Amino acid sequence: ALGLGDAYVAKFTPGLTEPQYYQFGTAQTDLIRKVEVGSEGSLYAVGYTYGVLYGDNADATGVTGDVFVVKFDADLAVVATTQFGTAGEDRTGLKLAGERLYVGGMTEASLTGASTGSFDAWVAGLDAETLAPTAAGVSGSVTPPRKLAAALAYPNPAVTDLHFELPDGASASGPLSLSLYDARGQVALVLDGYRPGEVVAVGALPTGLYRALLVGRGREAVAAATVTVVR
Repeated sequence: ALGLGDAYVAKFTPGLTEPQYYQFGTAQTDLIRKVEVGSEGSLYAVGYTYGVLYGDNADATGVTGDVFVVKFDADLAVVATTQFGTAGEDRTGLKLAGERLYVGGMTEASLTGASTGSFDAWVAGLDAETLAPTAAGVSGSVTPPRKLAAALAYPNPAVTDLHFELPDGASASGPLSLSLYDARGQVALVLDGYRPGEVVAVGALPTGLYRALLVGRGREAVAAATVTVVR
């Protein structure tokens, strides 16, 4: 786990086989409240974070939660993100309608207008492609669209060991953190200070499909891969 509680998404075939996972979060609590499928298999997820996930937390003390929105492509690679909120508690749901994503929920402070006391309701529109705000009064740290690189795993399937390489165009400044997640989304292996090309021992892992995630120093996901371990 990256912190007190991580968020994750999972994708299965219609027969509930060949699972794909993506786990993300901060050193604090992070949780997805709702997901919705868009065009061409894209996926939108909204939730809340008590940390600095996709932008500065509006509450520097980390006592209250901000809203975050993530767009994934059909392979669960992150395409665009945003985080926004107030110094109070903020929660949200979502609804996709054409080229616009509507988010709304409750806030303990002033998010899209002056607070009338206790918890207020709020609603805002985001561009479905970039997640940029399309309505006045909402501001956030919007990440431009970015496709997560596909790491290269050798050999795959693996029996006793394997290693990862970054594809052309992907780079990392310094060692990475390598995590393997099993089909249930549980962490099966974590290696800090991993450098591409180094051998990873997987002989003790049960047979199955695993999701590998390579993360940089700033907790920025660099590349991911799906690997199979066989006995």
